[in-house]
Formats: sequence, structure tokens, C-alpha cells
Amino acid sequence: MHSGCSGGCSGRCRTLRTAAFLWREGMAMLNQNEPAKALAMQRQALEIVRGVGGFDVLQARIHNNIGVILSCSDRHQEAKRSFEHALFLLHGRIKPDSSLHRVIEKNHKYVTGRTMPQHVPASAPAIQAEPRAAL
Repeated sequence: MHSGCSGGCSGRCRTLRTAAFLWREGMAMLNQNEPAKALAMQRQALEIVRGVGGFDVLQARIHNNIGVILSCSDRHQEAKRSFEHALFLLHGRIKPDSSLHRVIEKNHKYVTGRTMPQHVPASAPAIQAEPRAAL
């Protein structure tokens, strides 16, 4: 048993670690120019998290990653829907000025053709995944 996992977790900790591995490795696949593999891994991670139940903020993070992959694959309408779903999942759960919310909102604005916020340096990547701590 993992030291951070109580005996009553019924395997949830292990399941969430598997999902975390999939979304991290999925983004690594995108960096290796393997968008189809990246997308498949993100979708698998999302299904795992949905199967556990709850974890809307975690689902939003994965939807953001899916949106990034779709946007990088010139599938902007699908990316837009993914970012919108992520923002919907965050509504009422985290503050709009949180880093995760700001990243997803910025990505949504990018794919919808809205101008970038002024506080983003020109050297910053146009679209990005939200960095996250390990589970």
C-alpha cells in the first residue's frame, strides 16, 4: 500500500495515480509530436477519473490538455468545446483568478480568436497545459 493511501481508499489512490501517469505521459507524447497517442492517453485518463466519480477540477485539467492537443492538431472547434467543458466543470469550484482557471480561459480565448490578455508576455506560449503536482 502506498504511504499516502489509507486502507479505506478501495484502490482509488492507485486508480488516480494511473490517470495521472496517463495525462503526464500523454502530454509527453504531444511534445514528441505524437498527437494521436497524446489524445488517446488523455481520453483514457479522463475515463478513469470519471469512473472514480467526482474530481471535477481534475477532469477540467484533463479537458484542458485535450483542448491543447486538439488545438495543436488544428481541430479548433473541438478544442473550443473541450476548453468550454473545462470551464463549466470549474464553475463554482475554484476562483476565476486561480492559475488553472486563467490558463484554461486563455486557451479558450486563443482558439476562439479573441485577443490575448495584455499581461501575457509576447514570448509566452500561445496555448499551454496547466502544470500540476503529482498525486
